[in-house]
Amino acid sequence: MEGLSIELESQEQKREVKEGVDFLFKKHPELSVIGTEEQYSQYLETIFPESELQDIAYHGTNVSEAIAEEGFDTSKMKRSKIGIGINFSLNKNHTYEFGGDMIAAMINVHDFIEFKNPVVSGLQLSEKQIEALHGYLHTKRGFTDSVLELKKYLEERGDIFQLLDGFLRDNNQDIAEVITILNSLDIRGTMGQLTGNNVITVNNIEDIHILASKQDLKGFKNFISNSSN
Repeated sequence: MEGLSIELESQEQKREVKEGVDFLFKKHPELSVIGTEEQYSQYLETIFPESELQDIAYHGTNVSEAIAEEGFDTSKMKRSKIGIGINFSLNKNHTYEFGGDMIAAMINVHDFIEFKNPVVSGLQLSEKQIEALHGYLHTKRGFTDSVLELKKYLEERGDIFQLLDGFLRDNNQDIAEVITILNSLDIRGTMGQLTGNNVITVNNIEDIHILASKQDLKGFKNFISNSSN
């Protein structure tokens, strides 16, 4: 019976380790100097506790060291088939299609848009968001259509990014303005499929916490210290 008890305890500990943490501990041995995989898994739950996604997400890149040191460069955010921002996959092997290395992160997403089709989003904005978008376009961009006409466009086309891209081209604006609009509407990410894998695009740098970065290591140390008190 004692052997069974030890085995069950071991299985319980394994269940407490978040998927991907073992990979991170192998890649970044400095984590094991601070605490255990179980403790790190608990710490990760505290980073964005309100996020709808509590799994580790991965970003493919060829400059992982620079990103870990300096963070993501907002000037390099791009428009993809599923949104504007930084793309993350829940499948770490998928990220190698976009770079020779990867960045692991916790991301803060809520009320994000799910793209049922890679090209057309099937976007559903609330009445309040549509009114806010209309107000922005009317005030800043000379948009003359009514709120009802904007709503009809979104219902028929369903792609807010195509609409905003049109304003970018017409007004020589950069992607940063679109990101400002999305943040003002409290759209904190989009999700769709690229090459058969679920991908989430994050448009606010503050919603990305890079794992094994200096900030993350410091946060993990503080978590361990506070837990022992």
